[in-house]
Amino acid sequence: GFSIFLGFSSYTFTLGVSRDGDDFFFLRGLPLDWRAYLVAKFVSPYLLSTVPMLVIIVVALVALGVPVLSGAYLVLVYLGATAALGLLSLGLGAWFPRLNWDNEAQLVKGGGATLMVFAGLVVGVVVMALPALALLGCGLWAVLEPAAALAIALALLVAECAVLAFWLLGPCARRLSRLER
Repeated sequence: GFSIFLGFSSYTFTLGVSRDGDDFFFLRGLPLDWRAYLVAKFVSPYLLSTVPMLVIIVVALVALGVPVLSGAYLVLVYLGATAALGLLSLGLGAWFPRLNWDNEAQLVKGGGATLMVFAGLVVGVVVMALPALALLGCGLWAVLEPAAALAIALALLVAECAVLAFWLLGPCARRLSRLER
């Protein structure tokens, strides 16, 4: 369920580059650091989608009396999962931008936009798959100690974020710098 919820937030990241439309090619004429461009496209939606949910999560954790250490772990998993999903979604949107549209309704409506929403759901499941396997190793299969499973799940999220950030700020940024009309 958590991964499906995350998947719906990926839509904003995926369309980050495409929303520039023809203005993107105007930006190509400027001395622009494409890594900074992609970081800006990541930070704004990340803060706008994460901070309100983070407040709701923290209030719920306090209201339910969840211990501080467990609550902090859940918050870290939420932040890591949303970061990984945002990086992957923005990378896909930067790798396959839709820049030829007359009005924004063409960009956000129709088969392509619907496909991106469902792709976001799949991406949400994929982002959470490795950490979930580590937790299953503890809870269901009993091959890992609980502390080890929790540490491995968090380490996998950090590793996913590092690899995705490298991909976004490396190959994706270079691809955008060379994109022609």
